[in-house]
Amino acid sequence: DFGDLVSVKTPQALVDTGMQSKMSLNEAEYEYHAWFTGVQMAGAKWKADIERADEVAGLFGALTMNALTAGEGAIASGAPWAVPFLPILTGIIGAVAIRKPGDTSKSEAETKANTAWDEAFKAGVESVKAGVAVAKSV
Repeated sequence: DFGDLVSVKTPQALVDTGMQSKMSLNEAEYEYHAWFTGVQMAGAKWKADIERADEVAGLFGALTMNALTAGEGAIASGAPWAVPFLPILTGIIGAVAIRKPGDTSKSEAETKANTAWDEAFKAGVESVKAGVAVAKSV
């Protein structure tokens, strides 16, 4: 087998991970298959994690938007008192939402979360005031 006589240069990115800079053709084929399988497995896991996180984000979005627009979820579940607190819940979810790498810096994300929290709190206070006004008029 002449695979042991022929040498192959390893890409610098892989040399930086600890592989040899040159290896025989046979070694290179083996290392390539091992590396490629590892990359595919890591990529598949990452893709599954992203899809799962996207589903969770969609559920949060549906939950908060449905609750905020109609308030029917809390009323239907027998908790009409919770309707005024739904904007605050949205602020809490926004404050603890997972930020994607590269979206914004941590301080920008904190500023946005604090702003969302403040706006949701104000909306919740206004909603409670409106509920009290309605209750007084009845």
